[in-house]
Amino acid sequence: MLSVQKNRFPLESGNSLPLDMLLQKCTAGHKLVSSLRQIIAAGRAERTYPKWSDEFLTYSERTAVETSARLNEWLESYDQGILPVGILSERLSTIIHAWELLHSFIKPVLDADNLKVPHPLVHFLTEHIGGLRVVAGAKFVTEISPQLNYFQHSHTDLRNAISFLQSLVRGPAIEPRLGFLALPCSQSRNLFTNCLLYHEVGHFIAEETSLLARIEITKLSDELESKFGEYKRWAASRIRRLMEELFADLVAVKLAGLAYTLSYMELIRLVSDDLTQHAKRFFVDHPADALRFREQLKILEHDKWGEYGAKLPQWAELKKISQVTELEYLVPKEYQNDVAMTKIWRMLIETLCNEDRLKRLHEQVDGVLADRENPYERFVESAAEVEECLGHGIVPSLERGGRSPHPLAIINGAVLFWLSGMSELYRVVPRCSGKKVEDRAFLENRVEMWCLKAIEDWLIRTK
Repeated sequence: MLSVQKNRFPLESGNSLPLDMLLQKCTAGHKLVSSLRQIIAAGRAERTYPKWSDEFLTYSERTAVETSARLNEWLESYDQGILPVGILSERLSTIIHAWELLHSFIKPVLDADNLKVPHPLVHFLTEHIGGLRVVAGAKFVTEISPQLNYFQHSHTDLRNAISFLQSLVRGPAIEPRLGFLALPCSQSRNLFTNCLLYHEVGHFIAEETSLLARIEITKLSDELESKFGEYKRWAASRIRRLMEELFADLVAVKLAGLAYTLSYMELIRLVSDDLTQHAKRFFVDHPADALRFREQLKILEHDKWGEYGAKLPQWAELKKISQVTELEYLVPKEYQNDVAMTKIWRMLIETLCNEDRLKRLHEQVDGVLADRENPYERFVESAAEVEECLGHGIVPSLERGGRSPHPLAIINGAVLFWLSGMSELYRVVPRCSGKKVEDRAFLENRVEMWCLKAIEDWLIRTK
């Protein structure tokens, strides 16, 4: 893939460039930012966006205008002998690189307008996460992914780019703690699968706090030298990557509750006929799901979800998968026929699954989320009301006793109803058959829509 991106700021440049090359470089920069400004302006004229997505696009549009103005000023200063050629060339390189990074964020944000994202959920998620001490004031911009995958768009490089843009072009300010969460275009209005956004929040918290960076590669590789030899740095980087996935899972379960685990299980079921067998497999960048579920189950049981979970067949399945032993884990498919790498992966899995290491990871998550509220406690406050409303095809936002269901109660209640209570709704809507996929999809979509409306109602009343 051809790219001019680099990994540092400011960019180094040559000692000098001829005037015609400087003019060409300035013109290229102007064309880049002008094109992006026009694309953003056209998108914002035709569509509406969630608040923080619109703030980001507004920032980008205004900064594009300031950038073009600054390019002309610099050329004039150079022509008057005020600005040395080396400084001008370095500034141009930095500006163009910064805008290339912005470029990679702008398009997926433009694609994620209000009609393509579950904006009440994203709004609540922003309120929820921004209220945590560890990432106080965090705001989230939504992106659309063409793949059936969720991810957190790493933003450290973007933050560096924005910092240099602000210092060089004196553009508008932007929120200092801005995260970018991407969801599949096919899941744009869903509630159930979009519970997985909480996993991406875990990656955001890991990046913001640099918590896992404390597991320094050099230190970890020294620890692993006797076991892995020449593969020690590779093993250290793999373990750190796999631990971040576990970290993100634990954050998601502690913040969203059982809904996260159940939604993740159902997503895996889409791509696997045998969930238990599939869960044994490690991937290059992800731990085996059996390990992930085992660690999630520890939190779910501690938070008292067992009483409600036990009513579902998925809970028994979760407990069964969690009992898969370390020796039953399968190495990534890429290495299953490579004897040497299979041996190395076996050692890596053993190292990752060390009980002391996993215990420390849980302690790190507990420390980071010390002020979180247990989603189970919010759920039990309104579990009966949410189930009753959904069973009658009603938006679950009725006030009782001076309160309406909290979004965490709605989210968990919706997922539990989806998996165990839809038969009630089929009786209320007899024209929909539970044996026809079109009818099932219609009512499931309605349940998600009602719950998103209930979350929106709660936000209006309280925020």
